[in-house]
Amino acid sequence: MSLSSNKRVVVTLSALALLAGVNGLVGCSNSDEDSATTTSSASPASTAKGGETTTTAEVAVDVGVNVKIVSSGMGDVLSDGQGHVFYIYTPDGTGPATCVDACAAAWPPVLTEGGVVADAAVSGLKLGSTGQGAGEQLTIEGQPVYFFASDTEPGATAGQAAGGTWFVLNTDGVKVQS
Repeated sequence: MSLSSNKRVVVTLSALALLAGVNGLVGCSNSDEDSATTTSSASPASTAKGGETTTTAEVAVDVGVNVKIVSSGMGDVLSDGQGHVFYIYTPDGTGPATCVDACAAAWPPVLTEGGVVADAAVSGLKLGSTGQGAGEQLTIEGQPVYFFASDTEPGATAGQAAGGTWFVLNTDGVKVQS
């Protein structure tokens, strides 16, 4: 069966329009700031965005940060999905992040662009964010969370107690006393 040239153009344009429409729907679902995109079932996880915490039995795909437990020289502590340990800066308390500019070069904020997912082992933690847009920073138990730039290996805790103000978080979201 042969299609005329005009019919082929119509079929091709229709297929492209259909693909563009599907792609547009996918794009809309990924930009929804109140939820993370989810896929296949896995162990229960907590998803947080904008300070809200919900529990789901699915794993987020477009996740900015995965909160999990990693073993370190200080015991089990909180980290991202690659095992990079989380720190708090005690002058922040539960207020906004105060480590910015030059400070943030050594202590980068843990950004939540795309949302937050917690492994089941830490699903009881209060996870959220502070800031806006791409600059939203993870909070755990209301405290802004950072990485230490010199911690290049999973589980490294070289920044522990630096300046008497930087501390690793234990599995309960509480600073580890050294």
